[in-house]
Amino acid sequence: MGREKWLNLSYDALRDKNLNLFRKLNSVIFPVPYADKFYQDCMAAGKVTQLGACVLVRACTHTLSIRGLSHFSLPLHPGACQPPRDAAYALPTDVLVGGIACRFEKNAAGVVRLYIMTLGVLAPYRGRGVGRRLLVRALTEAQREASVEEVYLHVQVCALKTHTPPLAHAEENFTFASQTSNTDAVAFYKHFGFEVVETVAGYYKRLDPPDAYILSRNLKTWQPPEGGLSLPGDDETNITLDAA
Repeated sequence: MGREKWLNLSYDALRDKNLNLFRKLNSVIFPVPYADKFYQDCMAAGKVTQLGACVLVRACTHTLSIRGLSHFSLPLHPGACQPPRDAAYALPTDVLVGGIACRFEKNAAGVVRLYIMTLGVLAPYRGRGVGRRLLVRALTEAQREASVEEVYLHVQVCALKTHTPPLAHAEENFTFASQTSNTDAVAFYKHFGFEVVETVAGYYKRLDPPDAYILSRNLKTWQPPEGGLSLPGDDETNITLDAA
């Protein structure tokens, strides 16, 4: 995918101030609600849960405060991130367009692993490099934890491709990793060194087909792409997404 179609992003970890925004994002992207435990796990995992926002430019013909624009909204198309030609002037505000949710687990052998619970991007912003950069940031942050040896997730086997999907989706006792063909989903993660290590029959309780692949990779050998796939103009420090 050519980077000429990518959007500039700002990034933030999940915090108390943006937790409600992340809840709203997930409610738009995924078809099931998440329990509080899901978000508690995300918060406990620290910076491995990452949010990505683009700058939405609003046309203005009168004075508005930037603070008044700092709230969650869903831009209808990526072009909303560009100032209208006929605008008297424009004011920017960060708008959440994607997020990756992760938690730390310890298996029976005592190995600490990172589990990717969700990776989702608003439909109009898919194919713009958002999911790739969020995944890279999550893996890079996880690697800073010396005890974490592995990262894994589930991908549904042979799901029907009916629309452009979120990249991963999970909840307690129910993991829905992809609404696209398994070829697309598996190829996405293989690009980052993941491999299919197991097929679990009957894994999904509320999906048909119910089988799932487990994709995994060694985190100790993870080497982030040069520059972390960031674009010139990406804000690597923080975004001002505060719940309204």
